[in-house]
Amino acid sequence: MLSGKKKHPIKDWMKRHFAQPYTIMMVPHNLEKPIQFRLRIGVVPISLAVIVGMLIATIVFAYYSSQYQQVSEENVVLISNNMEQKEKIITLSEAQAQLEQVLLENEKLREENVVQEAKIAELSLIANDTMRQIDEMILMQNQLRAELGLEAIEAMGGPKEVGRTAAEMSFRRVSRGRISLDEIAEIFSGAQLQLSYQEEGFLEISNQTDYLNSIPSRWPVNSRNITSEYGTRNNPFGGYSSEGHWGIDIGCPTGTPIYASGKGEVVTAEWESGYGYTVVVDHGYGYLSRYSHCSRLLVKEGEQVEAGQTIALVGSTGRSTGPHLDFRIQYNGEFIDPYTILRKES
Repeated sequence: MLSGKKKHPIKDWMKRHFAQPYTIMMVPHNLEKPIQFRLRIGVVPISLAVIVGMLIATIVFAYYSSQYQQVSEENVVLISNNMEQKEKIITLSEAQAQLEQVLLENEKLREENVVQEAKIAELSLIANDTMRQIDEMILMQNQLRAELGLEAIEAMGGPKEVGRTAAEMSFRRVSRGRISLDEIAEIFSGAQLQLSYQEEGFLEISNQTDYLNSIPSRWPVNSRNITSEYGTRNNPFGGYSSEGHWGIDIGCPTGTPIYASGKGEVVTAEWESGYGYTVVVDHGYGYLSRYSHCSRLLVKEGEQVEAGQTIALVGSTGRSTGPHLDFRIQYNGEFIDPYTILRKES
């Protein structure tokens, strides 16, 4: 009777050969007891397979370890580069912000520069006009000084080109674009100095004008009919005696206006023995003028009068032979000949 067990030739061959035990003996040379051990043949390929697997695993691990190390190093480099890039980006952002600020400031500076240029142009015209007015003032003042007998003044400041005024020089500098704020400041500084110099000149003119208006140099009446000169004369009331006459007698009708021969203060306006109604004016600068034999007085003591102002009317009061004005001038307390100071006018 046949068995029902199925046969497997390959499996039976492997059991017969791989399961078959083998004895391995190692005999040392020193004749010691040999070493032997039994080993099934089937274990060898398995061991080899395990050893090969472990070797392959070691190689794979070593490869991936080196790759990991390389990737780690690359990551460190990338992180470092990334930090550098971030720092560069921050630096560039700051630089961009600074550049934008600089551009904004430059734009403001351009606008301010335009405004400054307009102001410079305006100041240049003002400086030129100022210098022109100063030149006109110098010309006018010198004309006044010539009329008053004073020496002419010259413009102060640096040297000028021959034949050119300060206004012409400043205008040339403006028109040629050579003027700057420093030059404008220099012009105004010179103008200020010149104005102070002009003030001194005009003060001198004012003083001279005040002096000329004050001294009794104007004729006190319109008449030029001199009936008695300054000095010793025969007694007008007859006889052979003589007397000192310390003024001039000007003949004119009663009621003729008498004018102050200079500005000043009335110090006397009253009746004086021998001189009748008399006015005395103190002109300052050591001068007094006297107007005697008046028919009527038109001012009072302490009153300020101007040159040419009517102060009295001609008469024949006091010791007089007829209507006339007895006109006398004192300088520092001494009588002087009125002819030496009266203007030589018709």
